[in-house]
Amino acid sequence: MDWCADRDVHTLDDVEVQTMARYADHLTRRVRAGQADADDGIAASSAWTYYSQISAFLSWATKWEYIPENPANKGRAKDQLPPKPSGNDHERQFWQPEQRQALMKYLDERARKAIHTDDVDAFEPVRDRALGAVLAYTGVRGAEILADRHDPRRTGITWADVDLGGGTITVLGKNQQVEPTPLPAQAVEPLSRLQTLLSSPDGDCPSSPRDTRRRSMRTSRRRATTGRTATRGSSLSTRVSCRRRSQRPGFGPY
Repeated sequence: MDWCADRDVHTLDDVEVQTMARYADHLTRRVRAGQADADDGIAASSAWTYYSQISAFLSWATKWEYIPENPANKGRAKDQLPPKPSGNDHERQFWQPEQRQALMKYLDERARKAIHTDDVDAFEPVRDRALGAVLAYTGVRGAEILADRHDPRRTGITWADVDLGGGTITVLGKNQQVEPTPLPAQAVEPLSRLQTLLSSPDGDCPSSPRDTRRRSMRTSRRRATTGRTATRGSSLSTRVSCRRRSQRPGFGPY
């Protein structure tokens, strides 16, 4: 949308074959930049992914008659894209549907069982389900959302990066740029459940801190033995822990 706005393309009717050809050429130039400097561009597979996402949206708009045809499907527009990666390279970028279904079925059942079992701490199963859903349905890589202690640029996402209502998540992408990524409904619900479990942490709280939950539970038990309510202890400890950990936010490091 930003790329289009810079070129006076503001509505669906403004998107023409020439628009998509120029966008494809823009992606190709980013691929060439990546070949010269890995930190200053994107891979060819990413270029095809970005273009395919736009094409899918335009196909939806065509189906519902917002536009008469999909300009991204025209050969003269696609001709401007970089050579498509080989089958094996392309397949390594994505999970097969049966792989995604098997993993999410396991994570769903594990989280559901933990939530409905009184003597089981549900934090880790619910966190893992949220992480799995983000990776499975958004197409982001782990490196784009997880904290990496060896890379100061990759501090991981926080709740401030997650817009559940708007359906987006802001990540540090392959091109080393902070950019929004669509957050499908399949990933929104698991993240919402995790957020609820963490008592709606502040924006600077890690989206999935590794030890905040355990720390808050220990504090709750200590306060319970001194006559204070466990609920108040847990909520306060979660907020304090999140603020204390805000210097290194993110999923993990695992």
